[in-house]
Amino acid sequence: MSDDKKDDMSKKERQQAVLDELLGQTRFKSQEPTDKELEAQIKGEEAMDELSEEQRRLGIHLTSHAFNLREGKVRELIEQGAPINFIDEQSGATAIHFLAGYSREETVDFLINTGKCDLLIRDKMGRLPSARAAEITGNMELHAKLMKLELAQAEERGLTYNDLYGSMSQQQNLPEPGI
Repeated sequence: MSDDKKDDMSKKERQQAVLDELLGQTRFKSQEPTDKELEAQIKGEEAMDELSEEQRRLGIHLTSHAFNLREGKVRELIEQGAPINFIDEQSGATAIHFLAGYSREETVDFLINTGKCDLLIRDKMGRLPSARAAEITGNMELHAKLMKLELAQAEERGLTYNDLYGSMSQQQNLPEPGI
């Protein structure tokens, strides 16, 4: 969405645009995101808007190297201060989405251990990093590990299991709490 369009949109219109983006092809119309999910998505977009050109350049390189599984470059860029939660414009994914999707556990752990990784960012298909680990490579151990960390972050933000996985778990048969 261009900056001019964002400026001209009311908060309600912007929420609807985010909702439309979130719905994509992954949710049924009756399973709309909660207000808390919409607020989190908008905050993520606003954070992306505030990045300097240098931070944006580093973020683009970070997601590109993560997508291409260049783990050494990912580590270098994080150490240089690349924004760890930079969102790829095309897929909506962050570096951890790409790396979890291809079971790159060592680099996933590196990203998590920075303490800055937002595991509640959804890609454009509505998936959290845990879902990508399960769907793309079937790595259920990594899926469970990431899911526990996602739940911990959600709890810190006042979100429940149902807020996080409710509609998606019904569609994808995700495990209930207590994994």
